[in-house]
Amino acid sequence: MRFKVSTFHPDTARVSTRTVAAEDRASVETRLKAEGVMVLSVEPIENKLARSLQSRRRKVDAGLVCIELGGLLRAGLTVSEALDSLAHRDDHPNVGVYRQLYDGLLSGLPLSESMKQVEGGFPGILVAAIQANERSGRIPDALDEYAKYAQAQEALRKKVVSAAVYPATVIGFGLLVVLFLLAYVIPRFAMVYDGTAMQMSGPTRILLAVGHFIHDRGWGLLVGIALLGVIVADQFARRNAAQRLLNVIGGLWPFKKLGERFQQARICASLAMLTRGGYDFPEAMRLASPLAISASTRAQLDAARERILEGVLVSQALMKTDFSDGFAVRILQAGERVGDLAGSFEMLAQTYRRELETMLERTMRLVEPILLMTVASLIGAIVVLMYLPIFDLAGAI
Repeated sequence: MRFKVSTFHPDTARVSTRTVAAEDRASVETRLKAEGVMVLSVEPIENKLARSLQSRRRKVDAGLVCIELGGLLRAGLTVSEALDSLAHRDDHPNVGVYRQLYDGLLSGLPLSESMKQVEGGFPGILVAAIQANERSGRIPDALDEYAKYAQAQEALRKKVVSAAVYPATVIGFGLLVVLFLLAYVIPRFAMVYDGTAMQMSGPTRILLAVGHFIHDRGWGLLVGIALLGVIVADQFARRNAAQRLLNVIGGLWPFKKLGERFQQARICASLAMLTRGGYDFPEAMRLASPLAISASTRAQLDAARERILEGVLVSQALMKTDFSDGFAVRILQAGERVGDLAGSFEMLAQTYRRELETMLERTMRLVEPILLMTVASLIGAIVVLMYLPIFDLAGAI
């Protein structure tokens, strides 16, 4: 393991920084003290992939925190009393989070600022909602609102993931079968054909050549696939690479409409929660804009926010965005008339969630048989090409 070390040299009275390789921090300190220098700091150097995976493991379950903390506040406990009680549940997965929040309160920070200091991070819209409700004493309401929002988003995410499991399984199993045929079965068929004068078609010769290549260079290909997997994992650890991939997938049929409905449901639910928590609409849009999947939608929301700041009505400002369908505009206009934009956005979020669930079901009904037929056709084509010379020989007899 590599460490970044800062040391002070008594002889030269200089501070220097260097990289040291050792098994652990204690080994580094022992080695440097033996050199006669004073150790100021020792920090482990982690690669971006490890750091990303570690941060994902530490990710805070914000929905569960809101449910538990909100329940205790509703029961009459103060924020500090509730966090102190939760911090003493040693077997709880979020006990570290509660201890960090409680320590923040003891140091004089409000709850929203304590949330910003927690390792793993609370979502920005939750921190904003808490910050808006701290002065009015409506923290339990903000926690309940976010808990409902998080539960709805988690249910939506699970539906999307479960819908993708079957296609991914079919594709993965099909690729394994194809690799088995190319790496094991085809080279053995090629050995039979090598000692004969059979006439083979061009596609069959190509298939046998591919089989020979994979069989002769199997270990090299495995190493190459492993390196490719590491590179892909490292790229996914970078948020911009994952975002670019999502943008590419989101632009393909039939995923484009699904992506639009998914981000519309998220953004509308966020706007409803933030405006209900006391934020004015332009500020709520600024906080909800990062939830958009595509850069174009974020740009549309930023432009709409500028028009709202200039005095344009919300329903009119959103006319040139992904929320510009007649149904959404009329719902927002009704909300403007009665002064309940939060309710209008909540209704739109529920509508978009229902539409997304329906679209997912219909899309999977279409995609699943197409995937099955594609994988079966690929495997069948390989088998036919293997037996084609035998069929030709039988026809010539």
